[in-house]
Amino acid sequence: MNKEEKLVILEKLVSFNTSEGNELAEAQYLQDLLLEHGIESEIENLGNHEANLIAEIGNGQKPVFTISGHLDTVAVDVDKWDTDPFTLVRKDGQMYGSGVTDMKGGTAALVIAMITLKDAEFPLNGTLRLVLTAGEESNMHGSHQLYADGAMNVSDTLLIAEPTGYRTVYANKGEVDFKITA
Repeated sequence: MNKEEKLVILEKLVSFNTSEGNELAEAQYLQDLLLEHGIESEIENLGNHEANLIAEIGNGQKPVFTISGHLDTVAVDVDKWDTDPFTLVRKDGQMYGSGVTDMKGGTAALVIAMITLKDAEFPLNGTLRLVLTAGEESNMHGSHQLYADGAMNVSDTLLIAEPTGYRTVYANKGEVDFKITA
């Protein structure tokens, strides 16, 4: 796959408005793309056009190295954009579009890496698992469902393609939820 073919994948991902959920169409596009390269995947339809996608290559054995990202983006206020947020724009050495950094770019990188390994028939001593989730920017619906299904229990290692300001992060800063009753 050459550079332009890779950019077409990012361009297509940016074209999906997943700022209010609606990840199902994007998951279906990725499923078709992966299948073109001989990679089977499963879409977990969560209703309301939300979806998770899981794909695997390798020998199906341990260790399982999971690469992950999310299919949705933050809400978009079209009036505050100089360009169409759902069209990838290349300008002055930069790319603009909804989710180019968080998380369409990371999702494209993960999918392209998996396709590249599969096309090269690279022998994996274990399993490479791609997990793309719904609702990370809102209600974490996709992650909650994966947890409920036990889908992540097989993973030995997890790499998330979330932007970090060019710093490698080996842990998560965590989350604290409060419930206040008055």
